[in-house]
Amino acid sequence: MSKIGCDILRIKRIEDKLKDEKFLERFFSDNEIKMFNERNIRAQTVTGNFCAKEAYVKALGCGFGKIRPKDVEVLRNENGVPYILHNGNKYSTSISHDGEYAFAVVVLEE
Repeated sequence: MSKIGCDILRIKRIEDKLKDEKFLERFFSDNEIKMFNERNIRAQTVTGNFCAKEAYVKALGCGFGKIRPKDVEVLRNENGVPYILHNGNKYSTSISHDGEYAFAVVVLEE
């Protein structure tokens, strides 16, 4: 049985939060922040990552509470394909953005 999680978020919402210099430190790992810096901290990239984290915990059925956002890393492979890293395990995700919104989906296979 598969578990599916998805999330959509307005990019402007994260763009506004990026004005707080502590925002990235609260929600993203050092590896993610390094990736954002390499990509000039574009709001659409940060929003997509946040959506993927939300989609992942939705697929798990637990939401944030038992899992901290910083514990779920959303990184890219050498081809730029996103993946989730949590507790040493790698999971597939798909992230997209268009206009004002970013969207992510995660499918967990059992």
